[in-house]
Amino acid sequence: METITLDNIYKLMLNFGKLYDIISDEEKKSLITYLIKEIQIYPNGESEQPLKSIEFNFPIYRDGQEVRRLLWAKGNTVEMVDVLGKGIANICYVLNPEIVVLGGGIMEQEDYLKVKLENALEKWLVQGIAEKTRIAFAKYRNNAGMLGAFYHFKQMQNNR
Repeated sequence: METITLDNIYKLMLNFGKLYDIISDEEKKSLITYLIKEIQIYPNGESEQPLKSIEFNFPIYRDGQEVRRLLWAKGNTVEMVDVLGKGIANICYVLNPEIVVLGGGIMEQEDYLKVKLENALEKWLVQGIAEKTRIAFAKYRNNAGMLGAFYHFKQMQNNR
C-alpha cells in the first residue's frame, strides 16, 4: 500500500475527472452528499439573498477557526455569493465538470445571483478551469425533483 503523500494526492486530483467520468450517477450523488450535509434557504421574498446556511460534512477554516456550518445574515449577499462561489470552485477542482447546474429554491433568485456568482467564480477558479466550466440554473427550478420522480414513475410503469 502506498503512503499518502502530497505528490500522490496531486496525482489523484489530476486524474479525478477520469474517475468521475466512469462512476455511476448514484455514486456522483453520493459524493456530493458526502461533501455537503445541508443547505438552508430563506423562503422566497424573505431575504434579498436566498442562502441561509451551508453545513459541510467536514471541517473548513474561516477566519482562522475550524467550522462546519457557514451562516449568513439577511442582506449579506456579497459574502454569501463569494463563499458559494468558493464552494462551487472547490467542487470544480475536485470534479472538473463542464457545467454546474444550480437547482432548488435558489432558482428563484437567478436574475439577481447569476452575474454575481459568475464573478465570484472568476475570482476562485484558475483561468483554465473557469473557461471550461459554465453555471446554469435548472430549467424547472424548485420543481425539478418532483418532475424527476414523476418521470421515474412513468418509466417504471412503461417497463411493466
